[in-house]
Formats: sequence, structure tokens, C-alpha cells
Amino acid sequence: MKHNIKIGDILETNCYGQVEVVGFEKGSRIVVRFLETGNIISVLRANLVIGKVKDPMQATRLKTLEWYDCNIRVQNNAGHWLTIVKRNSKKCIVVFDNTGYSRECEYHNVVAGKVSDPYEKTFLGVGYLGEPKQVPYREQAKQLWSNMMKRCYSPKDERGYYGKTFVAANWQCFSNFLNDLPELPGFDGWVNSKKTGKKYNLDKDLTIPGNNIYSKHTCAFILESENKAAGKKGKKLVNGVWLASKP
Repeated sequence: MKHNIKIGDILETNCYGQVEVVGFEKGSRIVVRFLETGNIISVLRANLVIGKVKDPMQATRLKTLEWYDCNIRVQNNAGHWLTIVKRNSKKCIVVFDNTGYSRECEYHNVVAGKVSDPYEKTFLGVGYLGEPKQVPYREQAKQLWSNMMKRCYSPKDERGYYGKTFVAANWQCFSNFLNDLPELPGFDGWVNSKKTGKKYNLDKDLTIPGNNIYSKHTCAFILESENKAAGKKGKKLVNGVWLASKP
């Protein structure tokens, strides 16, 4: 929070939204206006600096868990804007500008900038988490998804996939990717790989040689040894058997 306070500054309070500096009084008192209610009060400069400013018009209402409408603009720590549209003494409902996603959060986390939008494309400017469910293989899948996305969208990719191979729009969301994994051929082998010690790869061109899209309909899990063997040109997996493709 600013220490060089001047008229027109917009400052955050710990529990009562934003205030605008509208004047100064003798000594160390500053006159502020609460943006949410329009209430104007005089406060100590030291309290204003640390956000310890109370709006008497809201104080009674905030002693209850009753929801009420509001319109408070906040920027999170990632620089994304959101609006608090409802709140009570502890929680609030926010709507993110870029995606329109709405969620219920702890009010103190929101004003501290600690609330993120799971649908904001923050992974290489393409991928986003969504709302993944809790499953035993979630972290294992997260690593797999991250590697797939880096291979396709990181300019630092060393395998030559960048700019040539892509991820289907649906799979750019980790939550969707996670939901689809159990339906892929070879999933049981991959999910139990730590127990068996066998390494599996997510392959995109088993049935469509030359395919350059990672998707639910083009991918399968295969043993790493089989994947390397199939890396030779002109091979295709048909009913579990590697065959030479037609010229």
C-alpha cells in the first residue's frame, strides 16, 4: 500500500473494499470515501496505510453471513482483473474478466490477490487447468499433460515438435485430458507403471501414421520399447501388431 498518499488515490482495506482519498485534516488524519457505500469518514494515516479502516455503514451487516450484492474491482497477483459481485462477512463471489468464470472464495484471499482463474490460459499461453477431479493418478497425469503441452508449444522443445505438432482444443484443458485418460487404449498399463516398472508413452500416431494432433481419438498408451521400435518409418499398429504401411 502507498505511503506517499495523495487526493484521488484508491487504496485497499482489509475487510471493507476500496477507499478513495478525498481530503486531509490537521495532524495525521485523512478523509476517505468507501467506494462500495459512498460513506465518507476521517481515519488515521497509519491505519489507512495498513488497511485497518472500518466502514460503519457495512459493519453491522458484516457481522452476519447474509449475502448482499456489491461491485468491487480487484486485480489478482497474476495481473488479471475480477469483480466481487456478492459477499458476506467471510466469503464472496467473484467473476473473472477474461473468461467470465465465477467462483466462491474467501474474501481476504481475494483482496490479497491470491485467487486465480482456472480457465485463464496461463500454461505457455495455451493450456489451462480447468477444475480437475481428485483421482489417484492426478499428479502422474499432470506431468504427462505438461510434457505434452511443452512438446507442442514451447519454443525450447528439442525434439522438433514445436510448430509441427498440436494438442486438440479440448485437451488444452487439463481437466478434460484427465477425464479422457481412462478411455485410452493401454491406460491400465500406464497407470500401474510404477508398480510394474514398465515405461509407457502416450503415442499419437498408432493408427494414423503421420498424425500431428494429440487427442482422445488419436492417442494410446504403448510400451516405450514398442514405441521406439515403431519409430521406424512405414510402421503402423493394427490390432496390436506392427505392420508395414502401404506405400
